Amino acid sequence: MTPAFILSTSKSFHRGFELCYGNGLPANNGVLNAIVPAVVCLTFSIELGFKAILVGCNKPSDGHKFVELFGKLPPGNTSRD
Repeated sequence: MTPAFILSTSKSFHRGFELCYGNGLPANNGVLNAIVPAVVCLTFSIELGFKAILVGCNKPSDGHKFVELFGKLPPGNTSRD
């Protein structure tokens, strides 16, 4: 898989999150109907984002633990200029 394909899939899951948690689904009695699917979609979107970066840097991207995946990420530019 290419980093672009993985990132595209990540964006699809983020859109699923937006539909579940945002204004995509109505709330009943002030409680969101789809909070659990929203959290699952957002979590998977983040995981795939990490993996897209790792694949693009030719680093191992196996596993599902955020701490381990995050620890493999290369240092980035944190300046906000």
